[in-house]
Amino acid sequence: MRVTSYKEGETVHCIHRGVMGMQIFRDVSDHWRFVRLAYLCNDQYRDTNLRRIEQTLKLFERPSHWPKREPLVDILSFVVMPNHFHLLLRERKGGGIGKFMQRLAGSITLGFNKKYENKGTIFQSKYKPVIVTEPHHLTRLISYINVKNVCELYPDRGLAGAVSDFDTAYQWAKGYEFSSLRNWTGDLTSPLLDMEEISASKKSQGAVPFYSSERDFKEASKQMVISTYEKQLRGGNELEIVYE
Repeated sequence: MRVTSYKEGETVHCIHRGVMGMQIFRDVSDHWRFVRLAYLCNDQYRDTNLRRIEQTLKLFERPSHWPKREPLVDILSFVVMPNHFHLLLRERKGGGIGKFMQRLAGSITLGFNKKYENKGTIFQSKYKPVIVTEPHHLTRLISYINVKNVCELYPDRGLAGAVSDFDTAYQWAKGYEFSSLRNWTGDLTSPLLDMEEISASKKSQGAVPFYSSERDFKEASKQMVISTYEKQLRGGNELEIVYE
């Protein structure tokens, strides 16, 4: 995988999908492993024994012999889906995002192949990056990543069910543990995320022009779900809704 460099301070929406639609997160432990690895891989220090070590660690625990943590990127948002994941990242230093994504995908692959007796790559050749330059695109991405994607998993007919009864689907989405939705809408904090930036954005002082109330965010997220669902029915590219 080629390590891509971005300018310091640039925000990048990264999507990484399983090869041929492969389901790469198959049970709850796989999902929690993503969270743990995303935290451990976001570090200038690289331990070649990470696959063996990480299995002994609690969530957000680092080995005591590692040097002081120096994150490669700032993580602003994430969601884990069965066959792919989304991350909204900000470059801290040139090459950080590329290194982080390479390490994360490699670590997930090693663990998956060991657990499921698989061989070879489990991801498409390269993650899909979009450099986000417009503030309103950042705002939409919070809804897209944390609400629209989670509503795809809604037990009552996925997005179709969410369109029919968004209030119930939204509450269900807030209970999904493998996204950053509650970090943006409530008081939940996480060592995985740049909580300082999220807190500032929620107070209209950060990079993301976030909504003044959860009610406004919920309404915007409802429109995101409806628009992307209609886009899917027409066979279009749903990301056009985010970046229009």
